[in-house]
Amino acid sequence: METTITLNGKDHKFRISAATTYVYRQQFGKDLLREFQRISKNTKKDELPDSAVDVMSEVAYIAAKQADKTIPDIEEWMDQFDLMDFYQIVLPEVFKLWQKTNATTVHPKK
Repeated sequence: METTITLNGKDHKFRISAATTYVYRQQFGKDLLREFQRISKNTKKDELPDSAVDVMSEVAYIAAKQADKTIPDIEEWMDQFDLMDFYQIVLPEVFKLWQKTNATTVHPKK
């Protein structure tokens, strides 16, 4: 699945696919699904741990890199965004994209 976010007149594409978890492991040396499990175990109601923001920032970077192979390293890529735009617009949209990609399309028979 792919989405485009327009910020300050510039389009930013994000793509999440079956390769996302593989690319994440290759880039960051961590298992993405285990990271999400660890975060969900350590999350209190209405409180997101700092590690969750880090993981979602890394996922956003991988999703951007999957959509555009010319994306530079993560620090340079993140530096193009205003702080609040990144945390209030980019991360929620990438999280929605992640959720849509991982939603099941098969309905139980019983």
